[in-house]
Order: sequence, then structure tokens, then C-alpha cells
Amino acid sequence: MSTSFGLSDLPRPGADRIPKELTRDPLVVNIITKALLNIEDRYLPESTDWPNGTHSDVVLVPKSTDSSLAPIIIEFQQVVDKKFMKRAVGYCLQAYKRFEIEPILLVICIKSLSITTRNGLEICDNLPCYAASCDYWADRFYIIDKSSIKQHISSKSGLGSNLNPFTAYCLFLTAQSTSIELSSRKENTTMEMLYRLSQDAYARIIDKDTVELDELRNLNDIYCKQYKKVLAMLQDDSLPRSAIKDYASKSLYSIQKKRKFDQLATDPLPEDQNMEKDVELEEALDEQMDFVKNFKKARAEKGIKMDWRLCLKEGKKRFGWKYRSGESLRVHIFKNKDRPSPLS
Repeated sequence: MSTSFGLSDLPRPGADRIPKELTRDPLVVNIITKALLNIEDRYLPESTDWPNGTHSDVVLVPKSTDSSLAPIIIEFQQVVDKKFMKRAVGYCLQAYKRFEIEPILLVICIKSLSITTRNGLEICDNLPCYAASCDYWADRFYIIDKSSIKQHISSKSGLGSNLNPFTAYCLFLTAQSTSIELSSRKENTTMEMLYRLSQDAYARIIDKDTVELDELRNLNDIYCKQYKKVLAMLQDDSLPRSAIKDYASKSLYSIQKKRKFDQLATDPLPEDQNMEKDVELEEALDEQMDFVKNFKKARAEKGIKMDWRLCLKEGKKRFGWKYRSGESLRVHIFKNKDRPSPLS
């Protein structure tokens, strides 16, 4: 008899946040890569931000920077229609721009697949998916919905445990059962694992929300202190107006560039932040920008494309950088290329 695993009514397994968190788990990553590429332990989650400002749900990339394996873009969509498909094609073009290799696109349709989108799709024999033409913008393109899964779950064994792990993953997301007891394959070991991992994923989501709320509160406290400091500086006749203006501009810039779910691993701002600290941070960023520029130039002179992971590795050795990934470094450099100049 299966252990009872349940999720709250909100969110359901097919809701937006649980699939993203769940699919980043190494066990689920292996389920996907085993089904699509017949390999395991070769992929990891990467930043989902694209250079044009758009965002994918999940992006999996090869662990090895020298690998010829294609990145995998995974999208969870309630309704798959022409409008969404245009957006998905854009993600693939952005992926090619970053990785210089056409990606694999996997779209999991939770609710409905439009008639216009369904036209031209072909059912896969060995996967619970539809396949579609993707010449020039993707290596492969798969769409999963409830109808594409049917023939892969209609086995004579009924509630048996021989359901393919990838099919179980697809069924888990599209069925939207809030408890494994309501699932048609509740005895399946992969299904049990997915419900267990989803509970953990949901707990992490709650923890992240709590941490983020605390960070926002701390930021509000810091900004209030900054405003009070500006007022105090205005009352100090010995300070030039230009210094006050520069400090206020930098405080405003810090607010504008703060984003939700920032991928960067940065240290918390000290409560006694002052102008001297701002200058130190700006100078450190200048140092990073110069190092990245020279690193990229040196590789270009050798005919080698930019490798952000290797750049981060060198930066950690020389400067103690604390970015989580090469992509985090790339995004940070890109965001700050037009930042205000540091105080002189």
C-alpha cells in the first residue's frame, strides 16, 4: 500500500511554481534527460533569464562546458496556442544566441492545446509526446498534454508499478491530483517520489517567500535610513550639493536594479551603509568589469568563444567572487554595463 502524500489545494501539481521547483531536482532532471537523450547525471539547471529580458520556466544545460549536448528548455503552460508558440520560439532563438547550439524544447500543456497548434503535430511512438517541425530554431520540439499520454498509461496492469518514469512525470503534472490517493497510478514508485519531492518543493517555495519578505523589509529599513541621511546631509552646510546629489542618485539606482528572485549570491547590505562603502562597491564592480572584458578579449584573440563558467572560476581564485554560476556573472555584468559612474 502506498504512503499517503498530499498537497494543498493551492497550488496544484500543474500550477506554475511547483513544476519549476520540482523539475530542478536532480532526480527529475535525470528522468527528463533519460527519456529525451538516454543519459543521466549530465545536466543541471541554469539561469532562465535571456539576454532580451524574457524568461523561461526551466533551462537545463550540460555540466561540461565542452559538451556538444543541446540545452533543454522546459515550459509549463496552461493553454498552448499560437501566441505562446511565438514566445517559445523566441526562447529558443535566445538559447541559440547564448549557447551557439539549437536547444530541445519541451512544452507541458496543463489544460488545453489549441486546434491550430495541434494541427501538424505527430504522436511519438516511444514518448508520451507530440513532435512538431522546428527547422532552424530548435533541435527537437515536443508537446505533452493529456491526450498524448493516454496510450502510454493504458496498460493491462492497471495500477501496476511499471509506468515509465517520464510518463509518470507527465501524468503527475497534467492530472493535477492534489493527493497521490487521487492519482490513477498511486502504486507507482515514481509517482510516489514526485509527490514526496513536490512536498519538499512546496516547503522551499514557502521558505523562499518568507526570506524574500524579510529581505524586502530589511531593504525598506535601509532605504529609510538612506533618505534620513540625505536629509541630514542637506542640513550640513559644509557638504557640497554635488556630493549630496550623487549619493541620492546612487540610492535611487540601487532601488531600481533590485529584482525579485535575483540569481546573484551577494552579501547583505550593512545597516550602516555610507558613501565610502558605495564607492568601494563601485570600484569592485569596475574591477570585475575590467577583468571580464580582458578575459573575453584574450579568448577572442585565440579564436575561442567566451566561457562564463571559466571566467567565474578565475574570478573566484583572484578576487573571491561569490556568484552562484557563470550565468549569474554574465547577467550581473550585463545589467551594470550602463550604471552611473562612481564618485570621484
